[in-house]
Amino acid sequence: MSANYKKLIKTALVSLCMSKPIWSLYTRLICRIYKNIDRFEVNINNIKVFFSTKDSYSKLWFFPRYDGGRIHEKPVTDLLLETLSASKCFVDVGAHLGWYTCLAGKHMPDGIVYGFEMDDLNYSLLQNNVKINGCHNIKTYHIAVTDTSGRASYIRNSKIPSPTFKLSPTVQDKKSGEVISIEAITLDDFFKDKEVLPDVVKIDVEGAETKVLRGMKTIMNNGMAKLFVEIHPDVLPVFNSSAEEVVSLLIVNGYEVFEIQQMRRFDVRKPLKKLDNRPKLRGNTMLYAYKIN
Repeated sequence: MSANYKKLIKTALVSLCMSKPIWSLYTRLICRIYKNIDRFEVNINNIKVFFSTKDSYSKLWFFPRYDGGRIHEKPVTDLLLETLSASKCFVDVGAHLGWYTCLAGKHMPDGIVYGFEMDDLNYSLLQNNVKINGCHNIKTYHIAVTDTSGRASYIRNSKIPSPTFKLSPTVQDKKSGEVISIEAITLDDFFKDKEVLPDVVKIDVEGAETKVLRGMKTIMNNGMAKLFVEIHPDVLPVFNSSAEEVVSLLIVNGYEVFEIQQMRRFDVRKPLKKLDNRPKLRGNTMLYAYKIN
């Protein structure tokens, strides 16, 4: 079977599964298959990390994509853990269920981890996952990270947790979902009284990445933090930004910037591709950036 034909079939199946009746059936099937499994366990570098799968959303998130030993965003996970080996302070902006937060907490027990999640549905699951791992070096915050401290809003168009909630440039279209008001802070303000600045930062904020970066200028200028930034080329224009602006902002602040190619593949051996300030990026992509000495 040709590669194009396989791709066509996969696209058709995905479209079919996204229909509400089929998706509902799929959800019930997965929850039935894994109904007696309350935890997802992953073993990386001989360190076990656990995630609760008592709720249906977490079951769908971890099973069946990662059952059988597969690793979430393996090229990113591998590089992040390698980077954390010398880290004292890791920041996870957009922590969701806590994959990177919990992995960092278990792999750098002598360091400190800050996990930020603005949605209360996601935040509740994040807290639970931190608790079951016994990570006392992790501090979690139900707060939005952006470019101005104060208040921010977003539209929640789902009654269940989701990785796609994002800050709203405007909340005028209230019909599309529930308007949520949330405390907001910049990373510069958060760390202005902290003794230890972050040396590794992961950002995944569904298109608001430029806003987070603008709110951490002091950290970028005064520190040597290594950055993992997932950019969303299709959503960035909603925030009057672009992938080019994100990459240019990093380069202007003295960073070498790389694309972690095929970040959701399990067999990528050389994932890094250096970028200039005119990157040609398609689809969501994780960037890796470090300061030039």
